[in-house]
Amino acid sequence: MKQKSRKDRQSGSAQLTARRLFEGGLVLLTVLGIVIGGNAIREHRRVVGAREQAVAAATDLIATTYVSRAGVEDTLAEQALALEWPEDTVDWAMEQLAETDWTAEALEAALAQGTEEDISEKALENRLMQLQFTTAETDAALSGVSGRFDYDARAVSSLKHCAEDLDGSLSRRDGRSHLEQALFTESQVQMALDSDAVNWQTAAEKRAGELLQDPLSRKGLEAGLS
Repeated sequence: MKQKSRKDRQSGSAQLTARRLFEGGLVLLTVLGIVIGGNAIREHRRVVGAREQAVAAATDLIATTYVSRAGVEDTLAEQALALEWPEDTVDWAMEQLAETDWTAEALEAALAQGTEEDISEKALENRLMQLQFTTAETDAALSGVSGRFDYDARAVSSLKHCAEDLDGSLSRRDGRSHLEQALFTESQVQMALDSDAVNWQTAAEKRAGELLQDPLSRKGLEAGLS
């Protein structure tokens, strides 16, 4: 009788232990489920937040800066790296901007930057390329502004500004170099040099006065003025 009672107690104890283990397992699974679910929710929010930030950054970049698709992608890629955005964030953001007319962006950039009085057509083309517009977009933009800017007059303006920067002591050789570096055509360079934008006689006299402040031979003076 005592043996049977002992067995009953042992059986009841085993059942109680098994039940507690089962209940403990359920609690553990519940906790794990909450943790995993919470992590999944946080990760989803992080991904969504990063995408929203990327789209906002791209939209702001387009709205405030004349920039190409490549320019936007490069900027977003840098931010993605710095902010540890998911790798597909940039691609997703660019998909949201699929309606952007990059040719129109290039034209607007050309119109804005082409307002400078002393910029040449080639220099404007280079600026568009630096903004990472494609060759086709750049060509279309330059074609769109064709006739709006008088690049011959701009060559003269560029030479005049150069002479003013040098306080009127500009030599023809330095003037030519300046215009060539500004990417004006040879005909525009020669036209500007032959214009009345600079009084070359006055410039030569002033330059001679500056050169004569140091011991200088006539040959050296002529070389400095040429």
